[in-house]
Amino acid sequence: MTNPYQQTNINRPMPGARYVDQRDIVATLTPPAIPLNADDEFIIVSDFDDVTPIQVNLPEVSEVTGKDIVIKTRVTPPTAILITVGTRDGSGQTIDGVPTAVFPGLLPGETLVVRADPPDNTVDPITQPTNWSIIRGPSAP
Repeated sequence: MTNPYQQTNINRPMPGARYVDQRDIVATLTPPAIPLNADDEFIIVSDFDDVTPIQVNLPEVSEVTGKDIVIKTRVTPPTAILITVGTRDGSGQTIDGVPTAVFPGLLPGETLVVRADPPDNTVDPITQPTNWSIIRGPSAP
């Protein structure tokens, strides 16, 4: 075996990193939102139309226990929009005990970091996680 490792391609974007804006909103969700998936790690929320508020729904907490997701507002254009971070419809999940975290008028470049809670192994049977914790933010650049 002469080539045990594949060549790294430095020109590929980081997996789990993507831009989202109002064009990514799924209108069939209640409320309409941009659903994140288990692969998302770094999300930049861009303001495409300078008007429409955005809700970003976190993935199922039990699918990504212990994972951090970084949500950042785009630096340009320098407008503030209403960004809501929520959980899946009807999932019963929370963000620090509440269904949504609202950040009105997030400034360009501000960041929010949430972490999926781990299972509670202090009880028998082990309880599966239902909460996201705010680790940092919103914080200015």
